Amino acid sequence: MKELPPIGLNRESELRWRELRDAYAEQIKATSQLGRRLAGVYSTALKRFKQTLSDPSGDGEDITSLRELYDLWVSIAEQAYAEQVMTADYSKAFGNCINTSARAAKAWQELSDEVQQSINLPTRRELDSVIERQHASQATVRALGERLD
Repeated sequence: MKELPPIGLNRESELRWRELRDAYAEQIKATSQLGRRLAGVYSTALKRFKQTLSDPSGDGEDITSLRELYDLWVSIAEQAYAEQVMTADYSKAFGNCINTSARAAKAWQELSDEVQQSINLPTRRELDSVIERQHASQATVRALGERLD
């Protein structure tokens, strides 16, 4: 039923709701894929951290403070992250996450505008226009005040 084309008075509204539903579903999927990639980074970093701590043939430097342990973790985690981020797969997953988030935000904004118009409230676009005109008026008043001084 959800794939049947909408008909009737609420057709446009139904299309916007469907677009929002689909956009959020894609966003969740893309965010999940990116999260799995980041989980891989953490897993790699933890393995390397454990190996570094348990390696008896280390460089001879003993960790004597919590700060040194933290710095070692950060160094290893940043290296694992840098290796992952430089891959084409990660870039594609990150870009897809950003694109789906933008699509969902746009779908939400369009639906919000429709609802606001239906209950006779100003839309974001209208409020932005009013604020822009207010700033222009304030600048004009300041300029006139300076000329009078």
